[in-house]
Amino acid sequence: MQHNLAVIPRIVCGELVLRHCGQGSRKTCPSFCGIRGATRNIGDVFALLAKTSQVKLLRRTRNLHATYQLLQANSIPQRCKLMKNKHKLLLRLIALSFFIAIGVVISPILRIEGMCPTAHLVNITCAVILGPFYALACSLATGILRMSLMGIPPLALTGSIFGALLSGILYKLSKSRIIWAVIGEILGTGIIGSIISYPIMAFVWGTSGISLFYYTPMFLGATIMGGTVAYILLKSLAKSGALQKIINNFN
Repeated sequence: MQHNLAVIPRIVCGELVLRHCGQGSRKTCPSFCGIRGATRNIGDVFALLAKTSQVKLLRRTRNLHATYQLLQANSIPQRCKLMKNKHKLLLRLIALSFFIAIGVVISPILRIEGMCPTAHLVNITCAVILGPFYALACSLATGILRMSLMGIPPLALTGSIFGALLSGILYKLSKSRIIWAVIGEILGTGIIGSIISYPIMAFVWGTSGISLFYYTPMFLGATIMGGTVAYILLKSLAKSGALQKIINNFN
């Protein structure tokens, strides 16, 4: 004797649930899931639902999981790259502050008005390791500190910033040739800086008895002295391979 069966399919939390009432192993379901007048047992009904609902649900779940994995795979390298960039920026700022401190401390060595060889040593080294804009920031900050703390005239700026910037630019354009960093410092400070110093010292600072090329011999002498020491130092580091490792740590 067969009994009628009410089969109610539900999907709860991704699982198929069949709620039924009645007895017997084979039950009659006259209308279920579009099948009319057919007699199906519980196994057939479950197989039918598995092919329709659960398969689609599993496919959607797999697609969502694959999408999540793809987003995660793309986001983790971006986060690592961002953290790495922040770390290197912090290292560059620390190195910049170190160069500024060294430039201020050693600036009185061999210094006379219009000549500061140690400033050019720091400018070239900073330009090679950190780049032109960091070298410009270093020379600018060092010059301002020297003017504020030591009472040095504006020559601390005009005799430094142009050479530091040009030194870093020529070093990059020459594909990391140290000699061009030295040449950039000599041209930027010895020629450009010395000429620009004349109107500033004559009309702003009030220095009398000077001409357009008054500071050129002193600036050239200071840049040649500081550039020679910087060239020897950087060349020795380059031969040992230490210079490239230092540059890679900051760039």
